[in-house]
Amino acid sequence: MAKAVLKYSLIAIVLVFIIALVWIAYSMYGPQNTYHCGTFSSYDAKTQNCCLGIVYEGTDWKQCGNTCYDEDTSDCCNGVIYPGNTWHDCNGSCYNFQTESCCNNAVYSGTGWMACGSTCYDEKTSDCCNGEIYYGNSWNICNNTCYDTQTQDCCRGTLYNGTSWKVCGSTCYDEKTSDCCNGEIYYGNSWNICNNTCYDAQAQDCCRETVYNGTKWDACNGVCYNSRNQTCCNNRTLINATGTCR
Repeated sequence: MAKAVLKYSLIAIVLVFIIALVWIAYSMYGPQNTYHCGTFSSYDAKTQNCCLGIVYEGTDWKQCGNTCYDEDTSDCCNGVIYPGNTWHDCNGSCYNFQTESCCNNAVYSGTGWMACGSTCYDEKTSDCCNGEIYYGNSWNICNNTCYDTQTQDCCRGTLYNGTSWKVCGSTCYDEKTSDCCNGEIYYGNSWNICNNTCYDAQAQDCCRETVYNGTKWDACNGVCYNSRNQTCCNNRTLINATGTCR
């Protein structure tokens, strides 16, 4: 009995030795890029991969927990395989970043959630200003004060009611009701500049860099005239408006 056990043990040792020699020879002289996988398998590293002792077609197989996955088509999150390449970890929870957000270590439905102070808000429907959440997407900051740009404006660090305030010199004006000319504010929206002089286009006119009272001033052969009572003939001579050019 003992001899039989010894005999079979020697046979087993010889077989293991032969298998080992075969693997060594295959590794040294077999096809290039071929590697061992598990106990008796081999794979071509150019087209296959080995994961947990199993050969898979494709080169992007990775271990996830106690199984394997193709990272080209799936994600591994916290040891669980999810289809697609859109999964991330959020404080131990897995979420799809195409449909969800991670904010302050919590998962929210929707992709527009951001941190604001110690809480979170959906930037698609709200704004964060000075660590406070305001409903709507029209909020801005002016000299450390939050304001709604749909109803107010910020000019030189000061808030004004209305949305059309602009700088003029060292102060601000509402361009809906006033004009800025040469750094000065003029009431109304009819002010222009003529040779560095401001004038009201509703009551005055600019001709050859000179301001004239009244409107409809024009030049005729280098001379300014008012077309209300004069006419320019052939761009050379002036006659009364009731006259006829010859």
